[in-house]
Amino acid sequence: NAEACAELLKELPADWPGMPKTEGDIQKACAAGDSTGAGATLLEEEEGQGTMVAALAARASAGDAAAARELLDRAMVGKWKDARCASQPDGRTCVPNPQGGRSEDYIYCSAQKRLSLGEIHCSDRRGPMSRCVEGDTDRANDYCDDPFCRNGGAYAGDGLYCHRGMVVRCNGQNAPAIVDSCGNRCHDGGDCTVTDYFTCAGNNPNPYCRFDRTSADDETASESTYQESTARAFAELANLAVCGDAPHSPGLKTYSCAACRADSPSWDLVLGSWRPVGMTDFLERHAIFAYVARTTLASGRPVSDASGGACIVSVRGSVDTANWVRDFQLRHVSLNKSSCPGCRVHHGFRDMWLK
Repeated sequence: NAEACAELLKELPADWPGMPKTEGDIQKACAAGDSTGAGATLLEEEEGQGTMVAALAARASAGDAAAARELLDRAMVGKWKDARCASQPDGRTCVPNPQGGRSEDYIYCSAQKRLSLGEIHCSDRRGPMSRCVEGDTDRANDYCDDPFCRNGGAYAGDGLYCHRGMVVRCNGQNAPAIVDSCGNRCHDGGDCTVTDYFTCAGNNPNPYCRFDRTSADDETASESTYQESTARAFAELANLAVCGDAPHSPGLKTYSCAACRADSPSWDLVLGSWRPVGMTDFLERHAIFAYVARTTLASGRPVSDASGGACIVSVRGSVDTANWVRDFQLRHVSLNKSSCPGCRVHHGFRDMWLK
């Protein structure tokens, strides 16, 4: 483990000028941490950054590989043993409702341990009465559903409603199903592309996508607007990177993006175009992970730059020890780009990107 941490240990003095360098200095740092009442052990989750780095340096320098890895896990990423994560993939995992009934909370699991401090309430993320739902073919992880139909949105019972700019259908206590995204619609306007903008209007039982306006993008003028259906599509594709290279990649090679198909114009990933890109960092295989894929428009739909003939690159966030070590390299360093003189970026993120 000392070999794995060698690069970090060389850089620590620049990020932490007061880093203890001898066994005596480390013991003094630990004693100082105890005297502040911060806790009796370096494995406490709420310790300050200095104590965590001191713990990392001490264990790595001692050459105790097993203890160093456990310490690095606990101090840098706050992972806890939790039986609920023992057989779960990395990502969100719904937890049983102690009162019975549907799950309303989830935890975040990584490497068979719990990464979150505790249960995360879906009501805090999606609104009152949101439930935690098991992942399916359209979502890689468990997720909090949309409570619109059960928390007052369906004021007239089952039927059609406007919700978040879309026409949706409510059926009992289920999450709303998208009937029409009311997305922008593009068509050929000669020497320019004409975009028709729509918005959901009307009330139950007959909401509809109402034409709002038309704009033209040519060589002298351009316009871009936020479209929720497109944002949802990219959010789904970003979430897929959490799957990693294995064991889920075989399924991803035939993956079809439901949120992309619900966008307007409708699009999807080219079947079989998914390719994983993984790099080793601090001896962690696939510590740096992303995937690339090509996009295609649904048959018969018009082309737009946002959804047709493009490539998708999705970079996974922090899920393992090596990632969190890089996160802790907080010092800003030069970007070394002539196109951006004087620009400085996060040290750890830059090094990961350069790999």
